[in-house]
Amino acid sequence: MRKHSARSTPNGTYMIDLIIRKPITILLTILGLIAILSVHISNIDIDASADSLLLDSDPDLQFYREVHREYGSDEFVFVGYRPNTGLYADASLNVIQEPVSYTHLTLPTNREV
Repeated sequence: MRKHSARSTPNGTYMIDLIIRKPITILLTILGLIAILSVHISNIDIDASADSLLLDSDPDLQFYREVHREYGSDEFVFVGYRPNTGLYADASLNVIQEPVSYTHLTLPTNREV
């Protein structure tokens, strides 16, 4: 039967064997890397704002900005529509396509929501 060397242990356990055999060396190496990298931590600049994720030439962003300039608010309302016929029936689509006046719109009460 052939003996395996430390580098060719079966199932790729070389790293585990190394950590078990030399834990102090591995720990000091990791702590040294952390110390070296922590010197530059103040140079990391993370911009997590929504504006950084959007392109200025995006037509949807331009439309949003135009609407925001006109109405001046980010508030919004969801309007649901449950047709009596199928959702994609011509009668249902015609109702959705017609401009709806707020005077004709009846909002459900809290019990109906």
